[in-house]
Amino acid sequence: MKRYFITGLLIWVPLVITGWVLSLIISTLDQSLRLLPEAVHPQNLFGFAIPGAGAVLTLAMILLTGLLAANFIGQKLVGWWDKLLARIPVVNSVYKAVKQVSDTLFAPNGNAFRKALLVQYPRQGSWTIAFLTGAPGGDLVNHLAGEYVSVYVPTTPNPTSGFFLMMPAADVVELDMTVDEALKYIISMGVVAPPPHARAITHT
Repeated sequence: MKRYFITGLLIWVPLVITGWVLSLIISTLDQSLRLLPEAVHPQNLFGFAIPGAGAVLTLAMILLTGLLAANFIGQKLVGWWDKLLARIPVVNSVYKAVKQVSDTLFAPNGNAFRKALLVQYPRQGSWTIAFLTGAPGGDLVNHLAGEYVSVYVPTTPNPTSGFFLMMPAADVVELDMTVDEALKYIISMGVVAPPPHARAITHT
């Protein structure tokens, strides 16, 4: 009975958690329906609510914004909007910081979170997985002797929180695994190990 119960848990737990996460995401995106007049809400048009209608509206808004911003006029409007926000004292600091992070993370040619690394943290002899985020810049390079890299060490099982470290490039090991594989390994607390990758053998 214990074996059957555990087998049932292994089937239902992932399904329930996946459904709960999807429900949370969809219900959050459905809040975008508040941007529309009450008369055109699905509940008023069809007599019942349509789950996911707000999610479709959100995706459509994002695609439309990207389409408009990709042309010459859209780029001018975005530039004008950035200059407008730059004149607001408090908003300027928050908006600029968030925009720099988002531009780095979502840039097609960016290197943020593109490589999984093996680093010693929080002490020598203790290893964990980190992600390459770039290289130190600004006045930091004047105080760091040698080549350093910027890494993000996520926490388990919530990888959205973690620690930002600057480490010598010689002290990090680049892993032969994708970022998705590394995230699964971190979230599962080491239970879901990535598949082994055969290393090429060099002959001398």
